[in-house]
Amino acid sequence: MLNEAQAIGSPSATGAAATDAPPSTADAGAGNLAMLDGLGMRLRAEFDKEERDRQEQEQKWLEDLRQFKGIYDPEMLANIGKNRCRLFVRLTRAKVKATDSKLGELLFPAGDKNWSIEPSKDPALSPEKHTLALARLFMEMAQNGIDPTLQPPSEEEVREYVKQEAIKACSSMAEVIDDQLEAASYHPECRKTLHSGHLYGTGVLKGPVTEIAELQQWQRTTLTDPTGMEIMGGGPFQLTLKEQKRPAMSNVPIWNLYPEGGVVEPRSCGYIWERHVYNGQELIAEAQNLGMDTTRVVEHMRTFPQGEQMALKRWEADLRNLDDGMTRQMPLQGRYELLERWGLLTGQDLANAGVEVSPDWYATPLECWIWMLGSKVMKAVMNPMIGHYRPYNFYYLDKDETSIWGEGVPRAFRDMQKGFNASIRMAYDNGAASAGPQIEVNRELLDEDEDVETFVPFRQWVRTGRGPEAQYPAIRVNQVTSNVRDHLELAKLAKDLGDEVSTTPSFAYGTPGSQAANTLGGLSMLLGQINLSLKDVALNFDQGITEPVIRAMYNWNMAYSEREDIKGDYEVNALAASSLIAKELRSHAIQGFLATTANPLDAPYTRRPYLLRELAKSMDLEADKAVMTDADVKKQEAMMAGVGMAAPGQPGQPGQPPQQPPPGGKDGIPDPGEQGPKPGGNPMQAANPAGNGQPAMSTPP
Repeated sequence: MLNEAQAIGSPSATGAAATDAPPSTADAGAGNLAMLDGLGMRLRAEFDKEERDRQEQEQKWLEDLRQFKGIYDPEMLANIGKNRCRLFVRLTRAKVKATDSKLGELLFPAGDKNWSIEPSKDPALSPEKHTLALARLFMEMAQNGIDPTLQPPSEEEVREYVKQEAIKACSSMAEVIDDQLEAASYHPECRKTLHSGHLYGTGVLKGPVTEIAELQQWQRTTLTDPTGMEIMGGGPFQLTLKEQKRPAMSNVPIWNLYPEGGVVEPRSCGYIWERHVYNGQELIAEAQNLGMDTTRVVEHMRTFPQGEQMALKRWEADLRNLDDGMTRQMPLQGRYELLERWGLLTGQDLANAGVEVSPDWYATPLECWIWMLGSKVMKAVMNPMIGHYRPYNFYYLDKDETSIWGEGVPRAFRDMQKGFNASIRMAYDNGAASAGPQIEVNRELLDEDEDVETFVPFRQWVRTGRGPEAQYPAIRVNQVTSNVRDHLELAKLAKDLGDEVSTTPSFAYGTPGSQAANTLGGLSMLLGQINLSLKDVALNFDQGITEPVIRAMYNWNMAYSEREDIKGDYEVNALAASSLIAKELRSHAIQGFLATTANPLDAPYTRRPYLLRELAKSMDLEADKAVMTDADVKKQEAMMAGVGMAAPGQPGQPGQPPQQPPPGGKDGIPDPGEQGPKPGGNPMQAANPAGNGQPAMSTPP
């Protein structure tokens, strides 16, 4: 976990404080306890306010989750009659899962990265690396027979060589970052963030932050011979633990995040709270990792030996009761709520918390990092991140200027889901009512011993009644009109409208839809339309997650990496989502072109090896391994010529028709006595005596 001695860009790690904030150290217990407790009470009141203000948004999230899980809201369930159909068709789940899959495929293509780092236009190397690059340049010139002392390289040549060295270092940096992302489970955590964004409208990825990982290594111990001499590596293997600093990241459930209320953009927040719940053992371990005063932590645990949560949060109880509707209010025993706050406090507040701040900064809001248990501050430090960066990265599926929270697929699809469910319920209710007749029985006209509950074929009914009553039947059979077809038409309309509002048509995840999807061209067109609708969504992920995370990873390696050869002046680029989408569209276009030209007339005019290589690249395959190179083709041609066989694609190759000799004598000139083309006839028939109406074709150069 992160602490001030391990944090990204901390003064103790980099040797210098940030230029836009005063230097500081951290120890919450060093300040005046009365002032510290006052600050803790004020910060706790701030968190409680954000917790109350978020309740309305929590109800929206619960509605979205019920819709995803196929559970009716309590109000809707109360309006459905006791004996009415309660079927819930989970179209929302299919839409969310399809969006997860499609965007995951676009953003994380197999065998490719959705980010890159490149040297700046005029890269600047450190003096040591610049001198080393010049030495290598002079050595290469000497190997080529050029004396650099007599013919020194020009400034342009030096600049170009330095740029090439920067490109090599940048490539190595990209490989290191890629390995670190894999070790930090970047892709799985990003997919959780994507799912949260599609389900609730907002996904949050935290990181990179620095963690100290314990690596297990087996090493041979030193063995001592009888003379007392030590033999390195001669003893038995022994397990050793080695601590290693590495970047880490994780998805933050939105239920545990409390940004400043009334703000519509994360960058405008004055603070962001994150809630953690630990048992006693986990709390002690986390306090040690964070460098807290464990005495204060233990004192707090003694005050609350059974845990400090007296009751579940409202949303926690709702989540527990979601599936079966049963009420469970009892909290888990022995749990403690640890609050983490990233945001602004005045220099005076930080000084009261034990942070060393110059009096000149007392009235200035400063970025800081606070940890609290209950209403007590356990740790307070200046923000240790490079540039005072808060490690929360937001992804939105759909967002406007009304709230800091976005809207997910369930919110956009909510009305259509309700309409579809209502139509299906009506169809089932009407189908059940019209499945058999409705029978009306007048008991006053039947014998009192008649059983009106039993209806069997050829039954005889004994009835009573005289006079005017005799003209009325004792039993009437009424048939309910079936409107199932009309209800299903309404359901289809709601489903089609849902495809429009959700930007994820049904055929995208396997449901039969438009007839255009049955052809290659039609499917390519439809897939292209889906990709265009998801283009802005993928761009939201690039701007909200990919770019800030990769930039922070670059900064982390510049500050902490032990490899000096990878460091340099680089620019971080999140590959535009349009380039990933364009690659998929290019793949469909190449396949269509290959299918169109796969005929004897068009094949001679196409460069099929080039098309195959481009198709392999668009499918994330290694083109040189999937398709023969030009050198491989020439080599195969030479081998075939050596055994008297034709080269690939030439007449005479196995599977190719034999070439017919031209009619007539030498070089196609008619022999004496042979008839040439008739006057007024088709001159091409001279080259096509078979009379099939097709001119002879030759392969163009």
